Amino acid sequence: MIIDPKKIIIVRPDRKTLPQRASAVLFFLMFWGALLYLLRPLLLVVGWWLGYRLFESVIDDVVLDELLETVFLGFLPPILFLSGLLGGWAFYNRMRFRGYRDKRRVPPPPLTVEDISTAYSLTPEQIREIHEAKRLICHFQDNGEIEAVECCPPSGNLSS
Repeated sequence: MIIDPKKIIIVRPDRKTLPQRASAVLFFLMFWGALLYLLRPLLLVVGWWLGYRLFESVIDDVVLDELLETVFLGFLPPILFLSGLLGGWAFYNRMRFRGYRDKRRVPPPPLTVEDISTAYSLTPEQIREIHEAKRLICHFQDNGEIEAVECCPPSGNLSS
């Protein structure tokens, strides 16, 4: 089955059903609502610094000074320390494993018919016959080794 990339829903959003469109809009609004809710204290402080006094009854100068002192002296040093520690650890691992990822992506060497035949204790002729067969029945010994392989002609009934 070949899928035409021009007919995928991502490329053609007009193919979405109404529930799919409604759920996409709902998730979009929920995400931005949650993000703005989480960023509300930061937006409040930035607005206060810019002189936007909408929440003047909520925050006064004394509370803002205490808040900034708590943030900069209490939270910022541990956050910066842990960020530096994490960055240093990432840099160390990058230097330690440099080039290792490239080694993992090298494909294994192709197997020859002789390699496969020795691994499964079969003759190379049997391996070639198995490769060309459309339907196989494998019989195994109790220890898991292949006992016999029957190459059957293709049929519509696969339960036999």
